[in-house]
Amino acid sequence: MEKTDAERVSAALKEETPCTEPEKAASDCLRRIEKCNMAEQIEEIKRQLVDPALAADQRAGLLREMQTLNLQMRGLS
Repeated sequence: MEKTDAERVSAALKEETPCTEPEKAASDCLRRIEKCNMAEQIEEIKRQLVDPALAADQRAGLLREMQTLNLQMRGLS
């Protein structure tokens, strides 16, 4: 079962840590959500790549998309 963005935000907000920098905390939360979404997209691409009927150009496009997502995820760290 996939978590929705709202469920992720709700879970993050339930953490019992004192918040001295609310803007940073919100930014960090949004960054984590983005990374989770990108990770889910990468997993979906991996599932598509195992299809033996996938054309070479489609495979190349999916690999480029996965590479772009990986670079974006690294940029969010």
